[in-house]
Amino acid sequence: MDHGFFLLGQSGQAGGFALSPNLTIISDGKKFMWDGQLFDTRDDSLRAAEAYQKDNFEVRIQEQEGKFLVYSRRLVKEHVLTEA
Repeated sequence: MDHGFFLLGQSGQAGGFALSPNLTIISDGKKFMWDGQLFDTRDDSLRAAEAYQKDNFEVRIQEQEGKFLVYSRRLVKEHVLTEA
């Protein structure tokens, strides 16, 4: 099933109405948050995604109406258990 997003790495153009992206998406059972930026090119979105990855984020890129959106979630390095 194609959800319209890809992993670090589609194009189309629509006109006549404003882009209204989702603030969150679910991919592989995980919640990702949109960074609020609209990128004109896939290359620009890839650069932003790579920067997030270097900062320990998992990333998804989605194309909507000819714009590219970057969604991210912080990777969990360790679980800390506390006693109540």
